[in-house]
Amino acid sequence: MPHSYYVVMAFVAATALLSWGFYRRAAADRPPIGVVTLRDVAILLIVLVLLPYLYLNLPVAAVTTVLALGVLTAMYVTLEPALRRAWLAWTTGVGLVAADITLGVSQGVTGAPFLVINNIIMVITIVGATNLWAQSGMRARDVTVLAAGLTVYDVIATQWLSVMTDVMQRLSTAPLVPIVAWGLADERTALRIGLGDLLLLTVFPLVMRKAFGRTAGVVALAIGLATPAVILGVLAATGATVPVPAMAFLGPSMVAQYLWWRRTRTRERTTREYLLAEPAPQRLWQRA
Repeated sequence: MPHSYYVVMAFVAATALLSWGFYRRAAADRPPIGVVTLRDVAILLIVLVLLPYLYLNLPVAAVTTVLALGVLTAMYVTLEPALRRAWLAWTTGVGLVAADITLGVSQGVTGAPFLVINNIIMVITIVGATNLWAQSGMRARDVTVLAAGLTVYDVIATQWLSVMTDVMQRLSTAPLVPIVAWGLADERTALRIGLGDLLLLTVFPLVMRKAFGRTAGVVALAIGLATPAVILGVLAATGATVPVPAMAFLGPSMVAQYLWWRRTRTRERTTREYLLAEPAPQRLWQRA
């Protein structure tokens, strides 16, 4: 097994586990947007479907700017509770983004220094974004609907239209590429997983824990980590270079889990019921 497999899976595991720990121990500094509803999920799905086409038609500099703004916002959500100082969180985020852009422009996006920084940025970004969603009251039903919609889109865009392949090829020459990857200098050992796949993989255990209990969350976390481990393992072992829509495997498993727990537990717990059943450390909910 090439070492790129272990590196990518280490970052994937770090993302999911850090988000799981963050959810219990830190409060995301979220805007007063209210509870995330099914309508918000529909809007998010539309945005995610349209984004690849914007990436393909906007200048690379414009795409990098948009990514930088989004990444900085999400990283702040993660870094501010951890560092306890807003100025330090912004400084750290800006420093990481500046290093990413500098390395990407000067040395390219396939070298190890760039990929280390870029992967770290993606991990911090996903931890912040998923906790912002989960702590804003996103329901397991809504994430399941989002996963089902993205599964259909991912299969069509990757296998039929090659949209995602075109986007990855275009962004592979730009900084802040939205993937966790390693070994890109050699296509035979290169492995990568997209930001969207990691977002769903990471947020699903959080909302399942809130909705149905710790066991449901742990099961979702284990299945979420096992799925890319198997997909990337097969790609690494066979040396295949064809794009594989990870949501084609993650999505159905999320739908099946939700339906199972919904039937077993009758209904989802509210945030209040979750906190009464699993009291959280004081800092987690002090801003809610």
